[in-house]
Amino acid sequence: MRARFEVVYFSGGGDGCRIEGWTNAIRDGATWVVEYAIEVDAAGATRSAAIRGRSGAGFCTARLGTDGNGHWLVNSKPAHRAITQCHKGPPQPAQHP
Repeated sequence: MRARFEVVYFSGGGDGCRIEGWTNAIRDGATWVVEYAIEVDAAGATRSAAIRGRSGAGFCTARLGTDGNGHWLVNSKPAHRAITQCHKGPPQPAQHP
C-alpha cells in the first residue's frame, strides 16, 4: 500500500516560472519525503532542477542543469553517468567507528 501527499507552488514572470513542491509518502511501512524546485523558461522548457530527499536510508540530493550545448548534467556530471549511479540505489548513511 502507498499513501502520499504533495503540495506545489508556481511563481514566475515574463522570463519563466519556478515550480516548488514537497511530497511525502509511506510505502510498505517505509516513509520518505522529497523537496524540489524546477526552473522553466518562457517557452516552458525545463532549465534546471534541484531535488532533495530523505528516507530511512539517509539523505539524497541532485541538481540538474545544462552544459550550454544541449546536454543535461546531474550534479555537474553528464546525465548518462549520473543516472547509472542512481540505479545503484539510495545512498547509505555514513558509518562512524
